[in-house]
Amino acid sequence: HDERNAVEGDGGERLEAALADRYVVQRELGAGGMATVYLAEDLRHDRKVAIKVLKPELAAVSGGERVLAEIKTTANLQHPHILPLFDSGQADSFLYFVMPYVEGESLREKLDREGELPVEEAVRVATGVAGALDYAHRQGVIHRDIKPANILLHDGEPLVSDFGIALAVSAAGGGRLTETGLSLGTPYYMSPEQATAERDPDARSDVYALGCVLYEMLIGDPPFTGSSAQAVLGKILTTEPVRPTEHRHTVPVEVEAVVLKALEKRPADRFSSAQALADALAGRAAVSTASIGTGAGTLGRWRPWLVPTIALLGGVSLGWVGWATLRGPSSEPRHPVRWDVVLPASAPLALAGPAPVGTWQTALAVSPGGRLAYVSPSASTTRLSVREIDGVVRTLESTEGAYLPAFSPDGNWVAFASEGRLMKVPVSGGSPVTLIDKLEALEGLLWTPDGRLLITHALGVGWVPESGGAVERFPLTPALPMTRFGDFTLLPGGEWALGTMMVTGQIAVLSLQSGSLRAVTLGGTVSVDSANWTEALVGAAPRYTAGYLTYLSNGDGALMAIPFDVSSVEVRGTPFPVLPDVRRESPRRFGQYAISGDGTLFYVPGRNEEFGRLALVGKNGTIDTLPFPRAQYHGLHLSPDGARIVAFEWSETVAGSGIKILDLRSGAVERLSLPPGYHYATGAWTPGGDTLAIKRYTPVTSQGRGLVFYRMSDRATLEFAPGSSVSSMVFLPDASGYLWNGLDLRVNLTSLRTGETERGPELGFNPAISPSGNAVAFIRAREGSIGVTRFPLAANWTPVVAEGTPDEPRWGPGGESLIYRDLDSFKEVELVISDDGIEVGEPRVIARGPFTRVFHSPYSVTSDGRILVLLGSGTSTAPSLRVITHFDLEIERRAPQGG
Repeated sequence: HDERNAVEGDGGERLEAALADRYVVQRELGAGGMATVYLAEDLRHDRKVAIKVLKPELAAVSGGERVLAEIKTTANLQHPHILPLFDSGQADSFLYFVMPYVEGESLREKLDREGELPVEEAVRVATGVAGALDYAHRQGVIHRDIKPANILLHDGEPLVSDFGIALAVSAAGGGRLTETGLSLGTPYYMSPEQATAERDPDARSDVYALGCVLYEMLIGDPPFTGSSAQAVLGKILTTEPVRPTEHRHTVPVEVEAVVLKALEKRPADRFSSAQALADALAGRAAVSTASIGTGAGTLGRWRPWLVPTIALLGGVSLGWVGWATLRGPSSEPRHPVRWDVVLPASAPLALAGPAPVGTWQTALAVSPGGRLAYVSPSASTTRLSVREIDGVVRTLESTEGAYLPAFSPDGNWVAFASEGRLMKVPVSGGSPVTLIDKLEALEGLLWTPDGRLLITHALGVGWVPESGGAVERFPLTPALPMTRFGDFTLLPGGEWALGTMMVTGQIAVLSLQSGSLRAVTLGGTVSVDSANWTEALVGAAPRYTAGYLTYLSNGDGALMAIPFDVSSVEVRGTPFPVLPDVRRESPRRFGQYAISGDGTLFYVPGRNEEFGRLALVGKNGTIDTLPFPRAQYHGLHLSPDGARIVAFEWSETVAGSGIKILDLRSGAVERLSLPPGYHYATGAWTPGGDTLAIKRYTPVTSQGRGLVFYRMSDRATLEFAPGSSVSSMVFLPDASGYLWNGLDLRVNLTSLRTGETERGPELGFNPAISPSGNAVAFIRAREGSIGVTRFPLAANWTPVVAEGTPDEPRWGPGGESLIYRDLDSFKEVELVISDDGIEVGEPRVIARGPFTRVFHSPYSVTSDGRILVLLGSGTSTAPSLRVITHFDLEIERRAPQGG
């Protein structure tokens, strides 16, 4: 009885008591419109069973004895794809049916998780269900409620449940069901004749319902959807289904023909039997494709021309943006249309490249007219490619090193960053024009209608004339020393830019007239330096379309939406998920999606690359995952004794994010209790492992910046170096001080004894001191390389890694080598440090990915040479894009009712 956590209340207790002589009810499995299902133990046969208890109102109207009399017809059904009926009866006021308990899941659960199924699997499931239906129909039994929830999957094979129950209830209840307003069946899968009750449904009604289920397995949605049951039924009676290939071009024409024939409104136009449908799916009977789509809208008239054209283009999708342009205005109802754009093998989309802001970047942009500009790989670098609306793709010459593309307002030029420069190039081809010759770490690029480019780079926000020239500093309010506001887009009206605070992930708006920078919260907008800045929405790649703000959430990276008022630049309501699988990059929180002016969404399917599982990677290729939940961990630091990990974990709000200690011995997770009102990031362990240095700051101001020392023994906190701008740090081996760098690339030394700071040479970021304390390694930000210098710090340094895209270095055990990551592999390089200088060996690969890239301290090295890292997908290119037209309708369909 320990499992009986859901069998509660007077009704649950009465049910248990009523069935106690035969069954032990354990817990509720689920509930639907007709019944509630419980897991129980069959005492007589020592087996688990599922007990379906009819809703009291249906039992009252139908009459228990009449239902049980009708169910006798179905109790003898025996078929490998039919879930048998073990028992039925009436106890107390409960009318119940007993069936086998199937280990597995329902088709409903699988579709909710995966969205759509491979075509082969959908056909196999539909064929099995059709066989079950045909057998039952030949016994005179009509199901009347075929839907994904009534199709169970056991070892991949379908089992149809609830056979005859709907029929028995309907037959027993007679006309009283409709008189009371009760209906049997689910609106999404009802045939027209069942919806209108104009005739008694026959086998062809089940054929229609199976057609709906097959449609949903292929597309991810039923053929007709709406905000209410009445709206769905209205569409069933008055509109035609959209052809499956408009949503998914990989659906074979023959399968599409089967689906559309099953969904014909007139029963006489459907398959005459479920077996005929199964034969058509198996290719044993042909279904004419000549009339496909003739009832489904204008596209049917284009079909003879469309097929040879796609074949002529070698499988490269034309895309419906181009079709809409060719066809001109239409009075037909709008609906979202999905398809995949397959990019040329010679020019896939590059998700990783030589961008100095970290090798991961925003890789695509869409013009007002539907052109697509994207970053494609080219040897060891990248170039820009452009895809026209007719499907033609060409790579633009002399655009090596390109990242962060942005279209001009007329769509004829593309601006981009490349190797420390800001450039633009004609879409039609030609030589690029350099706008700024020296520009570091570009993180935001927006071409405004007044002929200027708004940029965010290492030094802040500024304006650049579209003809080129000096950067004009943007007058931000308040004046901020470290803005890092980027990845922005222009809101309608041209007054506000929408973007992200790159450090904290806050979604914010920037007035292009006054320079006011405000964080977007559920309660309105607030100045980014206000006391309640932690209440702001947090996410990546905010965009605007048709009254909604969209963004990629933390966690697994769903595309979220929330109603947005452009006039007041405030959100309304609460966020809700729209798509589960949009690619999100790290370490700069870029999102791989774009929305055109006509509401067409282009995106890279994938996941949040900052979200993964912690693991220890050995030099022999072993990967041992750790017993901690998948999360968005940043700043991984292993304690000197190797027993604890400190990490920063992002949440859905700034206030919900925080520093956590993960205990490798017990698996315990402890969130540190730190003074509220600030943003914290991991710093470093002291050599003895008794104290943590944690960086503290407000999002963009210098007030409150500095370090907090957190003592593990008594959980006490001590402020240190207030006002300092520590980007990364490491303690000296003797704990007498620490090395750190700010944004000026200098590596400084602060004494813990005196508190005094000795400003060091301009070396780079992320200093790492050797275990013996005789050398310091660092990232050379401008060159994208790793250097080493002797300690005490000297301005002269030795290059260690000059090629590739190395991440910050870590010293190997013993201090005789450096370990670093280069894209999807870890490498090690041997060093010999002597009075005569530093000798550098050849780098060698010691482990391969996939690994997730995170921001600051993305990995640690254990005393035995293993690497603590976050596992990821490891993908650096995308061969295709997914497209959804009328994306605003998709958002509205997913929006919560009443909101």
